[in-house]
Amino acid sequence: AMNGKPQVTAKGNFTDVPDGKWFSNAINWAAEKNIMAGYVTGQFQPDAAITRQQFMATLYKDSRMKSYDSTRSGNLETYEDARLIMSLFAPETVFGFYITTYDAFHDFEPSFEAAERIRDGGGVYIPLGHMVNDIIKGNAMVKDSEFEYNKNSFIVCKEGDGFHPNTLTGYLTALTVYYAFTERDITDAAYDFACGLDKEKHYTLGETNHGEILCSDKELRSLKEQVMLYCRRYNAKQDER
Repeated sequence: AMNGKPQVTAKGNFTDVPDGKWFSNAINWAAEKNIMAGYVTGQFQPDAAITRQQFMATLYKDSRMKSYDSTRSGNLETYEDARLIMSLFAPETVFGFYITTYDAFHDFEPSFEAAERIRDGGGVYIPLGHMVNDIIKGNAMVKDSEFEYNKNSFIVCKEGDGFHPNTLTGYLTALTVYYAFTERDITDAAYDFACGLDKEKHYTLGETNHGEILCSDKELRSLKEQVMLYCRRYNAKQDER
């Protein structure tokens, strides 16, 4: 329906899609346009249920074929698009919208309005990028910290764009997502498995103290408290902040 009834030139793409069926032209056209590929067995399985992942992949490939702009951000249509996608899932499904450190470093401004739109649409706002950016810029202080934070405390890469997260950021990401969805206290979450990981293997662009931070129980407890504070702040109603 999205593409009308385009002319089909390719046939016989799948062993279980004979000519003349009501679905034959649509399937063969989708295969010809590389929107759907079927299974490695040579079958399409037209009677099989489609998964959500397969459905979203199909929409993405169709949009690329039509040269739709998938990079839009920061406008009302973004939220409407998100709500449309969310409506395709079961009502009990909870969605998380993760603000990455990359987003924050590229001037994705903290927005309580955006968080409210996401919350009102049934989603959870995960503001780790905002927290990290605020700490680095001095807009937020880690309680009783013994460390001097800078970009390399969270983000430092040997090559490329320099915005790849290090082990500390990965650890905090997991905790932020967990707390945002469960609201369970994370201050006593284990960290010894992350302490001492190969901090110099990939992160050699300048000095970094993220390894020392990861091995400090006192510092991590303060960072975890900060994570919980930011999650509560961005997911609270206006009069509760």
